[in-house]
Amino acid sequence: MTDARQFQEYFEAFCEGTLSEAQSKELARWLRQDETLRARFLKDWELSNLLSHAGDEMDGGEEFVRSFWERHRAEQTAEQFAHDFELRKEQVDCDAPDGSSSDLLEAIEEDEHMGAQRAAEEARREASERKETIKKAAEQAFERFMAEERRRQEEEAYRLYLARRRRLMVGAGALATLAIVVSSAWLAGLLKSTVP
Repeated sequence: MTDARQFQEYFEAFCEGTLSEAQSKELARWLRQDETLRARFLKDWELSNLLSHAGDEMDGGEEFVRSFWERHRAEQTAEQFAHDFELRKEQVDCDAPDGSSSDLLEAIEEDEHMGAQRAAEEARREASERKETIKKAAEQAFERFMAEERRRQEEEAYRLYLARRRRLMVGAGALATLAIVVSSAWLAGLLKSTVP
C-alpha cells in the first residue's frame, strides 16, 4: 500500500511536470497495482485540469467575459448551462497535457503491455544465458573427462609396458638360468668323459 502523502507529492510533481524518472516509474507501478489509486489519480487529474483552466480564465479578460456570459445563461436555463459545461469539459479534456483520462488509461495499459514484453524478453535472455552456461559447463566437464581418459589410457599403457618388460626380464632370466644349467651339465658331462 502506498503512503497517501507520498502519492499526493508525486501527483503534484506530475501535474507540475517536475516528477523525476524514478518517481514516474514508481507512480506508474502504484497505478498498475492499485485500481482504487488509479481511479483517484484520474479523478484528481481531471479536477486539476478543470482548476488550471479556471485559473487561466481569471487571467484573461476575454475568458472572464465568456465565463460571465456562461454563468448568466446558466441562471436563465439549466439545460444551456449543462450544455456549456459539457463543451467546456470536452475542451479541458482535449487541452490536457497528456490527453484525456482514457488516454492515460491507455498509456497505463500500454506500459503494462510493454512491461510484460520486457519481462518476457528478460526471461528469454535469462533462459538463453542459462542454456549457454549449461553448455559451457558440459563442454568443460567433457574436456575434463577426455583429459582424465587420456591420463587413464597413458597409465594403462605404461602398466602394460611394465608387465611386458617384467615378462621379458623373467623370460630372459629363465633362459639365462637354463643356459647356465645346460652348459654346466654339458661341461660336467665332458669332464666326466675326459677324466679316467
